[in-house]
Amino acid sequence: MGQVGASTTPQDQWQPITQAVLNDYNPYPAFAGLHTGDEPVPSQYAPIGTAVRLVRQLAPTKLVDNNLAGYFGGPDWGGVVQGFIDQVHPSYFSFDRYMLLMPDGYHNTPAQQATAESQFFTTLANSRLKSVANGVPFWCYLQGVAHHSGANYFRHPNYGETIWQINAALAYGARGLQWFTYWSPPAAPTSATRFSR
Repeated sequence: MGQVGASTTPQDQWQPITQAVLNDYNPYPAFAGLHTGDEPVPSQYAPIGTAVRLVRQLAPTKLVDNNLAGYFGGPDWGGVVQGFIDQVHPSYFSFDRYMLLMPDGYHNTPAQQATAESQFFTTLANSRLKSVANGVPFWCYLQGVAHHSGANYFRHPNYGETIWQINAALAYGARGLQWFTYWSPPAAPTSATRFSR
């Protein structure tokens, strides 16, 4: 749904685009809803709100997903979330915020790891506060694979770290847990495949 909401596509084209997407996916029983954008900036919230209302009108039984960037929040993450709730009126809000850095002696320092941990918990705590205050559940993406984003290099979490992330998110009140995989894992057994037992 990248053409609708946080895009330059004229608004009079949003309904036929959305209906075409729904027509493509509605025959499949696994179709749960539409994703209207990933990591929008606050200036995109109002048009995303319009797109969310359109999807609700055309497909009232489907979820409308949008993922916030936990990293955009910084010290004012609560304000970012409140702006999103006020302008989009979501059924839930979602974000990604990772903290398991790769300590290989080159990419990340102990100070960067400590900052990542602190920001991870601050994001969870502020998300819970906004969730409770507004009656809007939150979901979060947890770290599932090694990857890098900007100056941060993240490691592949082991089984214990995966369980720990789940527990931390649930302890703060997350109602949905999600993972990006980025790519398919190799066929050989890995910690990711062992986790599925």
